[in-house]
Amino acid sequence: MEQGRNYENKCDYSKALRCYAQVIRTNPRYSAAYHRRAAVYVKLKKQLDASADVVRILELREGNEMALLKEYAASAYDDIKERLIMKAQDNPGQSEWPYYLGVLSEIRRHYKDAINYYKRAVSLSPDISIDIKIAQCYDRLTNWDDAIAYMDSVIERNPENDNNILLRAEYKYKSGDYKGAVEDISKCIESHPDRALFYEQRSWYEFSMGFDDEAFEDVQKAIKLNPGAAGAYVRRGRIYQIRGQEEKAFDDFIKAIDLDKDKRNTSFAIAYSYAYMGMKEKAAEQIGRILGNKFPSTMNPGGVYYDAACIYSLIGDIDAGVYWFVSALNYGRNNYFHYLRDRDIDNLRADDFFKNVMCERWPDSLQEYNIYGPKTHYDEFVAPKFEGQEASRFSKWVNQRLEYPENAKKNSIQGKVVLGFWIEEDGSMTDLKVIISPDKDLSDEAFRVASQSPKWTPCTRDGKPSRYHYYFPVIFQLR
Repeated sequence: MEQGRNYENKCDYSKALRCYAQVIRTNPRYSAAYHRRAAVYVKLKKQLDASADVVRILELREGNEMALLKEYAASAYDDIKERLIMKAQDNPGQSEWPYYLGVLSEIRRHYKDAINYYKRAVSLSPDISIDIKIAQCYDRLTNWDDAIAYMDSVIERNPENDNNILLRAEYKYKSGDYKGAVEDISKCIESHPDRALFYEQRSWYEFSMGFDDEAFEDVQKAIKLNPGAAGAYVRRGRIYQIRGQEEKAFDDFIKAIDLDKDKRNTSFAIAYSYAYMGMKEKAAEQIGRILGNKFPSTMNPGGVYYDAACIYSLIGDIDAGVYWFVSALNYGRNNYFHYLRDRDIDNLRADDFFKNVMCERWPDSLQEYNIYGPKTHYDEFVAPKFEGQEASRFSKWVNQRLEYPENAKKNSIQGKVVLGFWIEEDGSMTDLKVIISPDKDLSDEAFRVASQSPKWTPCTRDGKPSRYHYYFPVIFQLR
């Protein structure tokens, strides 16, 4: 194996494959060898061969199938899916194959397909953990009635698991049943009055609903039970701040920063504390540090992106805030009712593009924001086109004209520049801005090329040309 890894690191893939094949012949159940061989096949664009090794690892039942399938879902999705379907057909009584198909579909955010596969799996072998995954998929589809119904069934069969009650509370909160969410957390507190987490969670719901006094009482209890929880101090500090008790608020924010001083690469408590204190540069530096981390393959980054949106909103960087808000939505962060009342994004709610996004994702918002007049639904929407093709054509157009800045190349600077712009009713590009960038030279070059864009074909709503906003990433990568 070690020799194979050495060849792989040297990009001598043919020798690496021979080494891994030898290991597999010696020990056909050694999953790590299949894993490394699959990775090499992907590099050689041999997705069919990679998919065979991925399915073989699943047959060995080593666990952690979510991480495995997530690693290969982008590069070999179709081939893996086809092989899993064949396995399910050849073994109609085995529940693992429809389960793996559900996992693969969920990773690709095909939630309706995932639900069907998971239901097939539990029909063959009842499993509470799969019922929870079904509920989570319904949540992603904003079908909270069914998500709650599945969690009701789970809790009825396993009433002692507080995590399941917490999850149902989350779905109730998302559905607008704030009272039901608080009642569920209160049940957990009755069972475990010494758990700081439950008081902190209930305080979050209460604070989000504007019940600041109740939230303050609960966060006080949380701090008493767990004085090392930085997030609780941030919550209490924010309530002090709203009450006008600035000195006490700052004391709590400083306390939170000190508690998390060894977690600077991951601590949102630090970022929120700086933002609430008006220390914009430090807040931006902290959130940039967090976003620069590589997220675990099993983690959905939607929550991180929403926190980023909140931080940028608080420090007044609206464009960056809306960008990360949209990124959170794209990763299934779909708490519509919360977005209407979260005080941390007050600055975003005044932004026209934020309103546009809310109205397109949740048509019921149209009346709330009243940006398209009295009509509350559009039967036909056609996205803008560039040179008669999808927006991806604009990526090719830009990349063909980019010149890597010499200074950035000299200093090995690379990364993603995010541009924001509007496509007007006449197809012209307006209000071009740099939203996020690792370097000024990269920003200037991306802006220079994009600003030369010819006219687009505008989007239409019910056949009428309409404005449309884009966030457009430009990738600079040294080769």
